[in-house]
Amino acid sequence: MDRVPVRTSSIGEYMQAREGVRVYRLVKRALDIVFSCLLLVLTSPLFLLIALFIQFEGLGPVFFRQPRLGRGGNNFGVFKFRTLRRKATERDLSGAHMALTDSDHDITRIGAILRASGLNELPQLINILLGQMSFIGPRPAVLHHEQYYTKWHRRRLEVTPGLPGWRRYAGAMRFPGAGGWL
Repeated sequence: MDRVPVRTSSIGEYMQAREGVRVYRLVKRALDIVFSCLLLVLTSPLFLLIALFIQFEGLGPVFFRQPRLGRGGNNFGVFKFRTLRRKATERDLSGAHMALTDSDHDITRIGAILRASGLNELPQLINILLGQMSFIGPRPAVLHHEQYYTKWHRRRLEVTPGLPGWRRYAGAMRFPGAGGWL
């Protein structure tokens, strides 16, 4: 009777696969740096214009930092343009206010426009430049969600979080001739 040899992974194959992951991460990080720098330079006039509108409409800082879970479960602050008139509360920082609507009286006029267009997320280019986020990856988790994570859910913390996708905003846009809401 012929025996079928059992194939075992050699240490060389393991090291080669590991090196491939390392190269992938380096290339991805390099692209994140290049594109975030380029986009920050190109959008700097827009940043300035939005900052002026925010300062004109309300008191307080231009940026809002919301704590989120990053790679490895490390906390970091996601940069956003401030869209509320009031100071950030503990609920705002924890992400427990996710049901806030655009008709809420605390949202500034420019804030409603920024939220509807997704421009309030533009400062996250800074997070990408700092290496806390990437262009591609799962959305950074809100801190209070971690208590509900199972082992399977925690796998999302093995990768660098990314920006929101276009679909998040496309649902709020109406395109003529597209048969209604997208």
